[in-house]
Amino acid sequence: MKTYEICKDNGNQIAFEFDSIYLSLTSLCSLLKSIDGVSDIRRRNLMSESPDVHVKFKYFDDELIILEPFGDSSRYWCGFESNDNIKHLQGLEECFKFYKPSVFRKIIGDIITLNFINYKS
Repeated sequence: MKTYEICKDNGNQIAFEFDSIYLSLTSLCSLLKSIDGVSDIRRRNLMSESPDVHVKFKYFDDELIILEPFGDSSRYWCGFESNDNIKHLQGLEECFKFYKPSVFRKIIGDIITLNFINYKS
């Protein structure tokens, strides 16, 4: 699955994004459960204080969140709950890069996101 790094001006990665079409919340939580270092996975409930935050979890004892910016984005944002944390996310991001959605979800996702088109310059 394609991911998109989010970096500060100095180049430090603070988060990453991925296309939400490829993962339901159930699949997302299953993926998180399979990743070494991930624990305490908590899905959003109907009475959550922030409707944009879909999942909270710990990654090697640091609190991370997965949110949908503006509540209607085509991507999920995954990063530390605290904006001042600059620990490495590459290991977590790699697990998302290697995730393979079901064939049906991949076909639909590729059509919606136009990921099947390769532009060459």
